[in-house]
Amino acid sequence: MTDLLMISPILMAVLPGLWSFGKIRRMFWTLMALLLLPVLLMIPGSLLLGAFGLAWRCAAVRWSGLCFLAGIDVLFLWVVGYLWREIPADRWHILPVWLCRLAAAAVIGAACFFFTLFSAFWVLFLADMDHTMELDGERVVVQFLWNDGCNYYDCYGPLLRGTELLEGSDN
Repeated sequence: MTDLLMISPILMAVLPGLWSFGKIRRMFWTLMALLLLPVLLMIPGSLLLGAFGLAWRCAAVRWSGLCFLAGIDVLFLWVVGYLWREIPADRWHILPVWLCRLAAAAVIGAACFFFTLFSAFWVLFLADMDHTMELDGERVVVQFLWNDGCNYYDCYGPLLRGTELLEGSDN
């Protein structure tokens, strides 16, 4: 289910972006990079790493989530730009059209702000935390749990850790 939630913003952005040109086309490719790279790293990347007994560390998951959220914010901005261009204006109705454009931009901007605030809080503060330390002469990753416990995993660099729990873990 979460895989479908991650892919839905990508699908929403693909169709209008393929027929766009100029600045909008550059914005489309920026959006695709911000939305596709985290999804490709987390879904197939996790499956591939799991086959080798590895997993992403918490920082990699957190930065991938923030990159995905930035892509969704760019999607909000894209909607504002599209609505700004597509609401027609003629010289007799210029004031109502500008007020309509400003109202649409304000509503979408507020949605973007609150979405960013809520999701950044979710990604930054409710995600697991880990750090690297020496334990019995071996570098291990200590992952802190919500119930004041911690798990120990083998360390394979700044972005990867093992999947097997080491001795001394709380679970």
